[in-house]
Amino acid sequence: CFCERLRTDSLVRQPSNTLSNVAFTAAGVYVLVAVPPRAAASPQFKAFAAIYAFTLFATGLASGAYHASFTFVGQVADIASMFFVTSASALHTLAARAKWSTATVFAAFAGSNALITFVQVAAPEWRRYLFAATVAAGVVLEVVAPPQRANRALLGYAVLCLAIAFVVFWLPDQQHMAWMCDEDAVFQGHAVWHALCAVGTVF
Repeated sequence: CFCERLRTDSLVRQPSNTLSNVAFTAAGVYVLVAVPPRAAASPQFKAFAAIYAFTLFATGLASGAYHASFTFVGQVADIASMFFVTSASALHTLAARAKWSTATVFAAFAGSNALITFVQVAAPEWRRYLFAATVAAGVVLEVVAPPQRANRALLGYAVLCLAIAFVVFWLPDQQHMAWMCDEDAVFQGHAVWHALCAVGTVF
């Protein structure tokens, strides 16, 4: 499904798609370092920052492990980590509106992702629909939230970044389009998709 050649005789099956996940780890570091000081008076926001940083670290590690190993376990971990990111975004808005406690935020994140992971293992054919639903939920919740110009601008940047990444890099890479796909190239469309997604998560 990915353009990059699968190197079955190597410890790392897809080097470019594996190493590009460092971008998610860097995004996690940014969230830990830059976000909490701006909301030092809000325990709830600091809890979300910790969860969100964890989701980005997890995405970098899980996606990297999947592209390095190309195993079913790696695939489940990769997809679960993507759900971590989308569910965290949706829960952040819900928690702010409902004024959830820090314990409730952590419990909701853990519980929702345990259920999502169960569904994606038990019914893998539903994974893409479920993922699309969590992304849509996060966007809708942010749009209907009390208007804050900065938040709306950041949401717009994130959506634009992900849309460009999907149309220009992910889709052509998945479809092995000739103008994008070179199995042995150092820079792969899917790897660029990883990097742009990481930038989008920071917004």
